[in-house]
Amino acid sequence: MHRLAVSIAVALLAGTAPALAGDEKSPPAGSAQPRATMHEIFAAMSYLLPLSVDPESFANPAEREAVTRNLSVLARSVDALQGHAGDRDAGFRFLSRSLGEDIEEARIRYARNQYEEARYFLVGSIQNCIACHSKRPSERAYPFADKLTSQVEIEALLPHERAQLYIATRRFDEAMSTWEKLFADPTVPLTQMDIAGAFRDYLTVSIRVRRDLVRPQAAFQKLLKRPDLPHYLGQHFRAWIDSMKQLQGSFQKPPTVAGASALTDKASQLGVWPSDSAGLVYDLVASSLLNQFIEEGMARAPGEQPHEQIAEALYLMGVIDGRSLDSYWVPQAENYLEAAIRMAPGTPTAKKAYSVLEENVVHGYGGYSEEHLPADVWAMLQNLRGLAGVEGRDGVEGRDEPE
Repeated sequence: MHRLAVSIAVALLAGTAPALAGDEKSPPAGSAQPRATMHEIFAAMSYLLPLSVDPESFANPAEREAVTRNLSVLARSVDALQGHAGDRDAGFRFLSRSLGEDIEEARIRYARNQYEEARYFLVGSIQNCIACHSKRPSERAYPFADKLTSQVEIEALLPHERAQLYIATRRFDEAMSTWEKLFADPTVPLTQMDIAGAFRDYLTVSIRVRRDLVRPQAAFQKLLKRPDLPHYLGQHFRAWIDSMKQLQGSFQKPPTVAGASALTDKASQLGVWPSDSAGLVYDLVASSLLNQFIEEGMARAPGEQPHEQIAEALYLMGVIDGRSLDSYWVPQAENYLEAAIRMAPGTPTAKKAYSVLEENVVHGYGGYSEEHLPADVWAMLQNLRGLAGVEGRDGVEGRDEPE
């Protein structure tokens, strides 16, 4: 499970649970408009989230009827959101589905009186909001988000957790200011900030949401003066500052796949060892441009969409997510790679996307491959192998099949 947005002292006590017998949700409800659906989600969250950070209140029998009702409303609204996701890019579809899975787990666990587990999934679900809201630039204000945060004791949260809650509710300037105050706190070791992902998340919001390559330079220049600066972080900070100087003006031209690909190549050249994040800034700028290209391409009429270019953009997003952002919020590398295959089956892009996806899956299962994988995973790989047109075990090229 991904990092939590709000500090809750719980342990993940059990794995995914099957649905309760006879406990089916009502048919998907909510407005036909995505914005109205998001209002319903925020309204339910404005009640549930403040309660979920207080274990005693969340488990209070007096709150049970209201909690159950709001969880049901939230589940139905997220179902409606997934319906709206059909015409959106692959990342939005994945995140709306992931949000639905987390909310459904919270609803099931609460119905079983498994309050700690329910709180874990409910608070964890906010990571999907963070991942979605940090993809593209945003300047709009969201009154419902302000209402939600006004009901949470924000100052009681740890700084990085507070920043994550601000991102989830689209209060990006407050998030960046919170991180910058954390960076200036001499009592918090820089290595702990690094492990918590504070530097990576700060750059993600600054570059992908604010498209600001100037403000972070000042923040990292100050960090270079910290007496507890380890050598490796100093190397990263200098590389990031230099990259931001080099990339000024990157967002002033329409995005192209070729341009973003060149940036990802530069990012890979800057890294010396597998976990080296020296190329992070190049990857973040590239991902911002690719997100814009995918979104604009998918907004065209079906017959006018540049499928092969969108597939290449999705493939590059999968590479970036796996290399630079895999531990960040909700990992999406495999989702992007699968989407690339389905967008342009049988193409060279589909073949290389399948190769990376297969390697990720095999490594993720500790080296098990082919029929030794779980049945559903093995079936998924077989299907995608056929769509990609990758040579099968018998040496025959896979057939292109409809989605």
